[in-house]
Amino acid sequence: SIYANNDYAWWPISDNYMYQVGTSQAGPHVSGAAAVFVQYWRAGHAGSTPSPALVKAALINSAADMDDGLTTDAVPNGDEGWGRVDLTALIASPRDYDYTDQTSLLTNGAVFEKHVLVADASEPLKITLAYTDEPGLPAAVIALVNDLDLEVVSPDGRLYRGNRFEEGESIPDAPGADTVNNVEAVHLY
Repeated sequence: SIYANNDYAWWPISDNYMYQVGTSQAGPHVSGAAAVFVQYWRAGHAGSTPSPALVKAALINSAADMDDGLTTDAVPNGDEGWGRVDLTALIASPRDYDYTDQTSLLTNGAVFEKHVLVADASEPLKITLAYTDEPGLPAAVIALVNDLDLEVVSPDGRLYRGNRFEEGESIPDAPGADTVNNVEAVHLY
């Protein structure tokens, strides 16, 4: 392409590839990854389509932190969000993924509990909750209509709440739940 050269790129690579950043590049990249994941899901689940929330949770859960120690903090952060989409960590991974896709409808005060056996404590554990919320009132300070909270209890009784991080790792026994996001995660390394 005539545009794939150093005059139009942020960094010299070659006449065939361009290095650029930003939402104009990230949007199509993530959209394509979502389409690939849906196709992968359908192939393994008798043609059924995953919910948009499950697709979002899967892509977030498998994202790679781009932390270089110089310009970005550990994920999540305002520069890279939850990280760079990495389909190989999701589709061609030797790791096991356990999905729950809208199988339990919750009412006010209800709890959905799932037990997970971690075979190797030296491996990282990432748990991601994403849900599609009803539209809130435009003037609302907190626009969530439904506020689901992710909590992970370790075998020793420590409680990890969603989105309570310090340098990219979940903090045990942190006070208070996240009341503003419809995506919550726990990262244990």
